[in-house]
Amino acid sequence: MSFIALKIADVTIGSMVAESSASTLQICPACGASFDTSDAEPLARMECPNCGEKVRAERMFDNFLIVETVGVGGMGTVYKARDTLLDRFVALKLLRKDLEGGLDETAQLQQEARMAASVNHPNIVQIFSSGTDHGQFYLVMELVERGSLDDFIEQHTRLPEEQVLEAGIQTAKGLRAAYAKGLIHRDVKPANILFADEHVAKIGDFGLAGIAAEARGEIWGTPYYVAPERLNQQPEDFRSDIYSLGATLFHALAGRAPIEGETNSATQLRALKQQPLLLSVVAPEVSPETARVLQRMIAPEPAQRFSSYDELVAELERAYKKLTGRDVIDVATAKRRTRRIITAAAAVLLIVALAVFIFVRNTQKQIAIFSTAIPISELEKQAAEARHQLVLNHYNVAGTAFGRIATAARNRQPLYDWARLQ
Repeated sequence: MSFIALKIADVTIGSMVAESSASTLQICPACGASFDTSDAEPLARMECPNCGEKVRAERMFDNFLIVETVGVGGMGTVYKARDTLLDRFVALKLLRKDLEGGLDETAQLQQEARMAASVNHPNIVQIFSSGTDHGQFYLVMELVERGSLDDFIEQHTRLPEEQVLEAGIQTAKGLRAAYAKGLIHRDVKPANILFADEHVAKIGDFGLAGIAAEARGEIWGTPYYVAPERLNQQPEDFRSDIYSLGATLFHALAGRAPIEGETNSATQLRALKQQPLLLSVVAPEVSPETARVLQRMIAPEPAQRFSSYDELVAELERAYKKLTGRDVIDVATAKRRTRRIITAAAAVLLIVALAVFIFVRNTQKQIAIFSTAIPISELEKQAAEARHQLVLNHYNVAGTAFGRIATAARNRQPLYDWARLQ
């Protein structure tokens, strides 16, 4: 899927002057010569000018060492990087050099990154930090490695309705949390819906490139998913993201975008989006409830779409329950429930362990008592002697003997009670 920077009248690729990169010297492992790799992209294969050996361009951005390429998109490249300070792997996104402008735009990008980093939600890819190094703006994000919705569409063309609804509900909740902080995504599409595992979707890549492009009078977006009002220079709000999410889910279910034909012309694209395809026609196996919700999401006019994320989430969850017969359990609720179960199980285990400990300790005490106790046969001999002293009217001697026998015979019946009686 292509990315475009649309001028107001028609399509043009945004042209921006990149800052010069800082010099980066690297030593050839074959001949030991040093040469500058600053003009190469990170991890690109370069030829040593001295011996011709192919060398991979290593690059660090501040304390982040580039390890491998994760993906390349319209606004830049995402790398897996190692945070050398915290010793962990992260995702590092480099914004394309031609999308960066002067200091004002860099400050705006940093401000947007700070706002995005302030949103902590299980369905949003967490942004850790941002910075500028080698003349390029970069973002440091949570590393999510289980693929994207775009990958799944490419592999399977059409995805199961339950899976699409589940991802749509979670993405809508992430967008809702971001919008509560004043953030609009601007570029919701399959490639930006990532999976932490089979059932946890996260929306990532908030549209920082759109800020840079639109500062120059351009519209940044992916043709299939960009909202019509953005093509018409109308003010955008959360409903633009709802349109893009609806077009994304439509594509995942139908195996095709909700518009007929392809074009890089803003004028033609506006016309196509006024007559979206009907999901009930192109994918008749999709349930009527789901088709109705998605069709409303991609309505050409923002006023025809959902008036809030709460309304959208409720409708998607209703369609999910109608389809599956069960309620949706979101990630946060599932985590809380898991924590409660773990806490309760730990408490039960602690009680059981304490009971076992007390039982074992008492048993050991009893064993210790019996292992040091005077044998019954010996006590019976002493009792016979005490009775003999009693017959001889030696009451004090007999009483002392019976007391000693009772103490030694504790918990051993009937000798204990008989000695006490005497």
